[in-house]
Amino acid sequence: MGKVQGSTVISNDSDLNLNHLQKKKNKITGKAMNLSLKLPLILGFVSAIVILCMNVGLIRSMRIAFEKSLNKNMEDKAQASGDELSALISEMDAIASIIYNGISTVEDTSETQWSIENIKQEKQHVTPMEKMDFRSRIVDKELNMAQYNSESVLIDSLNALIASNENIAGVGAFFEPGAFVDVNWDYAPYLNREGYKAKKLINFSYDYYREKEYYE
Repeated sequence: MGKVQGSTVISNDSDLNLNHLQKKKNKITGKAMNLSLKLPLILGFVSAIVILCMNVGLIRSMRIAFEKSLNKNMEDKAQASGDELSALISEMDAIASIIYNGISTVEDTSETQWSIENIKQEKQHVTPMEKMDFRSRIVDKELNMAQYNSESVLIDSLNALIASNENIAGVGAFFEPGAFVDVNWDYAPYLNREGYKAKKLINFSYDYYREKEYYE
């Protein structure tokens, strides 16, 4: 009886150990299954974070590169516009100097002929021009030769400015009364692009521009 009981006791202990091992094995298997399910999720989440960071970095790099390119393009355009404006101002200054020098000769009423020499300093004979009547092409006024030549330079210069630059809408020369030709108030030739094509000048009155900001 004792042996049977002893063997029974031993048999019960073995069953307990087997049950414990089986539970432990099931627990380990469950953990392994849970880990196998969680691992793809973790890897997917990490991959998504990495891709997101890469996209953010790429977008930021592209934005910085675009801004630099845009700024460089704007700087180049500003530089080109500045150079073009400087060239235009220089051109207008040069023409203004020509006009000023031409108008300054109006005070020289002698209208002396130029003396001409060749390379050997031998004086060349030039038949002087006969006395002629010169009239203004802007106002109904008789001019001397110096005034006529100066007015011709003025008109040709206005015409050349319009012809040389398509960005110029119009150009003019506005004078004080009697500063160039002794007329009352009205000597201010202005040429716009339509007038350039039609060969038509506009002569403004002094009252029109005397108080304008661009004239004062």
